[in-house]
Amino acid sequence: MQERLWALSPLRRLDRQAQRLGSFLLSLAEDFGIFWALAWRTWRAGLQMHWLASAAVMHVVVRQIYFTGVQALPWVVLLGLVGGGYAVFQIASFARQLSDLTILGRMTGGLVLKELAPLAVTLFILARSGVAVAAEIGGMYVRGEQRALLAMGIAPEEYLFWPRVFAFGLSGLVLALVFAVCALAAGAAWAAWASVLPAADFLFELRRSLAFGTGFLLVLKGLVYPALAAIVLIERAVRVGSDPNLIPVRASQGVLASIVLVAFGEVVFGVLEGIFA
Repeated sequence: MQERLWALSPLRRLDRQAQRLGSFLLSLAEDFGIFWALAWRTWRAGLQMHWLASAAVMHVVVRQIYFTGVQALPWVVLLGLVGGGYAVFQIASFARQLSDLTILGRMTGGLVLKELAPLAVTLFILARSGVAVAAEIGGMYVRGEQRALLAMGIAPEEYLFWPRVFAFGLSGLVLALVFAVCALAAGAAWAAWASVLPAADFLFELRRSLAFGTGFLLVLKGLVYPALAAIVLIERAVRVGSDPNLIPVRASQGVLASIVLVAFGEVVFGVLEGIFA
């Protein structure tokens, strides 16, 4: 009898592990379902363009763009000049050491423009505005403001969600372009000052080696990553319910989930580039 119980104990442990795995997968599937449903309702509200004729919604849109993009502009310029410029300078030095300047355009486009610029800007927006957005939406749900909007015939997707998603996407796109320009300008100036590469040669190699796909991916990632991050933050925030103690918990969950989603997006873009290259 004792031997039979010992034989069953591994099966019980395996059963408990299978139950935990099943619960995790079901919870993950539920989270994805809620996320995509929220994303679809938000994008549908934005694409209907009714918000353009609403002064109240446009006021929220302008305020969110100012908070997310305009106020972050000096910091992104500084980040592009220092961090991005140093990365471009190191690439120029490496290309000079190998006596192969074609590397300059390929590595600058592949590392700085397609990867560093949208990722750095998205992470900066999350660090600066992500918690604030999640806390703001969560506070509104705690106070029941979404019910007041519904009672007045105003959809939360149009008044609460879309302005923040639009502001994140537009600000991310513009700031990613600003970061890229600052990085290239600072890198070229740094390389010329250090006698690594004349500015004219730097610009020539850059123009010769950069492809249309590089700029396209910079624009696409700069737009999509922050917009998806905003939807994740909102999805976490609406789960606060009526408990104000959950606001910081959901805000931190939203930021972490957004970072994971951006990392997953990098994997997807890398696979697609490998397929269509």
